[in-house]
Amino acid sequence: QQLLRSDHESRTKLKDDTIAKLIEMVLPEIPSQQALILSDYGKGMLTPELCRALIDAARKAQVPVFVDPKQRDVAVYSGATVLSPNLKELAAAVGVERFESDDAIIKAASQLCKSHQFLYVLVTRGENGMTLVDQQGLIAHYPAVAHEVFDVSGAGDTVIATLATCFAAGAPMAQAAELANYAGGIVVGRLGTAVVHRSD
Repeated sequence: QQLLRSDHESRTKLKDDTIAKLIEMVLPEIPSQQALILSDYGKGMLTPELCRALIDAARKAQVPVFVDPKQRDVAVYSGATVLSPNLKELAAAVGVERFESDDAIIKAASQLCKSHQFLYVLVTRGENGMTLVDQQGLIAHYPAVAHEVFDVSGAGDTVIATLATCFAAGAPMAQAAELANYAGGIVVGRLGTAVVHRSD
């Protein structure tokens, strides 16, 4: 089982002309898509300017936007359809060290929905599953389904990819989140950045 991970990486911001080229290349493609995922690894790629341009273009084209955040200031993702932070990212976004209760998690997620015009916030909570909240409050809680955790690498990517795929295919958000929860539970039970197949 995975015991330790150590990364040494550059977080240098992209050059302005690179951002401009990316925007020029990607924006024309958005209207023909069924969903847009911004999977932020905090490595300097998803700058505030790029996020704003992508989210605004997707909203104009009525394409849902799903964000796996890394930036403490989630205002850069304002207007996205779904923000999917883990507990650490949610705590950083609302300026607390940790949460003492489920109610505190729900309150923080609801606060983000209202403050930044997210339709939903899906909080991934490790061994405690996931909680889906919209602008009115709690929608649903999904208990963890993993029997034994071998490697958490790629779990967040799997969750947001499954969520976006199911929602784009017409599933209600609550059902998309339930399926995403199952998919996340499958990959953490496998070594490495595992793939969830249709047969799973």
